[in-house]
Amino acid sequence: MNIRVRLKRISVLVEVYKVCLQYKWKLLSRVDKRIPANSLYKKVFHKKINWRSPVDIIEKIAWMEIYADTSLWSLCADKYRMRKYVEEHGFGDCLPELYGCWNSAGDIDFSGLPKSFVLKTNNGCGTVVVVKDKLKVDEDMLRKKMQKWLKRPYGYAGGQYHYLRIPPCIIAEELLENDTIGMSYSPNSLIDYKVFCVSGEPQWFLVVSNRTENHTDLACYDLDWKSHPEYLVESSHWSKSSCVLPRPVNFDEMLHICREISVDFAQVRIDFYEVRGRLYIGELTFSTGYGGFTLERYSYLGKKMNIEPILARGF
Repeated sequence: MNIRVRLKRISVLVEVYKVCLQYKWKLLSRVDKRIPANSLYKKVFHKKINWRSPVDIIEKIAWMEIYADTSLWSLCADKYRMRKYVEEHGFGDCLPELYGCWNSAGDIDFSGLPKSFVLKTNNGCGTVVVVKDKLKVDEDMLRKKMQKWLKRPYGYAGGQYHYLRIPPCIIAEELLENDTIGMSYSPNSLIDYKVFCVSGEPQWFLVVSNRTENHTDLACYDLDWKSHPEYLVESSHWSKSSCVLPRPVNFDEMLHICREISVDFAQVRIDFYEVRGRLYIGELTFSTGYGGFTLERYSYLGKKMNIEPILARGF
């Protein structure tokens, strides 16, 4: 058996495994909607979520997924519909160019797409294909992959229920290339500036660089762009960056956008890219993962996140 066939079989098995996991959590959520979030939280922090009096931001996010109105989360976590939300706030020029949107992989018009682009589903995590030369891709294989992603019931694992209300589709966007001009540090991937915003204010930067399929470098910066490696936790998938990254050229504009966009939310993470001096908004995330920060930092962010008005109504 040649290596290509083996890789294809492994890819199929991984996809089947991910689908099975989603259905597993779907069944468990029918028993108790708190089970998926509790399971993941206990695996990471070795204790259950305090549902009656949540403290850290992860607990509060899980609590809101079940007991609060997260319809706006669904709209803005949608990688397609969030574009209108960003445009309405006056930042449409910070969005990558949109080439197309399709409800079915069979409808993708490759002939109308440029040589390079990014193809992704709007309702998941990691369902992205980078196409640097469309003449070198197998269109049929790509359609099959995208169609499988469309059918994946994303949102049950971890109790990220707001994803389940997103009508799935496929979008093609401008490919943002890595830009290291003028930098003493040259990461091998696009730098991802993830800004944690709580109660309408940016709080911390989680910066992702040197991203590969199995590993990435993380760094944490405050609003004065001071590095705080002590707030990070390493794992088999990520490690602390050994370099201090230069402050982004559009740093002040990032903070301005965060304050304008996050004002409608108790919490949101806004992801940015900077290419050739231009600022781009990647996505808005509301059920941020467990990776990166220490529990102490999550607790710090949780104290700044006000859900008391919702808690007061009871559950």
